[in-house]
Amino acid sequence: MIPPLENIFKRASRLSAAGQQAALREIKKIIARIEADEQAGQGPESPQSDYEPFTVRKRVAGLGKGTIRMAPDFDDPLPDSFWLGEK
Repeated sequence: MIPPLENIFKRASRLSAAGQQAALREIKKIIARIEADEQAGQGPESPQSDYEPFTVRKRVAGLGKGTIRMAPDFDDPLPDSFWLGEK
């Protein structure tokens, strides 16, 4: 989800001048892509458009099954040195 413009402007005002210029270049690229899509009849206003920038897709359980493995000692208590910040 894209934040409201007010939030974007607040965040941009915290960037350095170079950061603001870089952000502006990226925004111009995005606008140019959207305009090119619209001219080609593929923009968000086009009836035959497949342009769906904010589509929320339903999650599907189990797609990543087996990709993460827990260490055998995962549930073991942590040593005191961990909690005391010792190495």
